[in-house]
Amino acid sequence: MAASTNVARLWSRTQRAPLWVSISLYALAHADLDGRVDLAPSHLRYVFRTDAPTVSRAITRAVEAGWLDPTSSARCLVVAAHA
Repeated sequence: MAASTNVARLWSRTQRAPLWVSISLYALAHADLDGRVDLAPSHLRYVFRTDAPTVSRAITRAVEAGWLDPTSSARCLVVAAHA
């Protein structure tokens, strides 16, 4: 595992970062070679201890910021091509 992946995993769990940043870093840390992270429907709610609407808003914000691809959802995060 690369050092950058370890850093992304650590930062994805911090409470100091906005949720959209944490979810984006989680995606970077766990993405497969295609930049995708397939998840169970409630996985992000469990990991980040929040509700579904909050996760959805955070994913939308990450997409707006260009960190996640517009096809991302709570079931499948897709890292933006330029990230």
